[in-house]
Amino acid sequence: MHPFEDRIDRLLSMPPYGQPPEERQAGLLKYLRRSSITHCQRHAGYKNYVRHWPKDYRSAAQVADLPFCRWEF
Repeated sequence: MHPFEDRIDRLLSMPPYGQPPEERQAGLLKYLRRSSITHCQRHAGYKNYVRHWPKDYRSAAQVADLPFCRWEF
């Protein structure tokens, strides 16, 4: 299994209301930031896209600040 798939499985296996919303949001944001870094390293086109995004994904405060990605593995 791919490491990202394992992380997604862990997120999805948690009870939906087992954590406070702030913790769920923080965990998802952390995962998506890491995914963005990996995608930028592997795909020059995505890296260029992210470079032109109005906000820096590495310091995004919420999921909505992150650039869109299809998150393919």
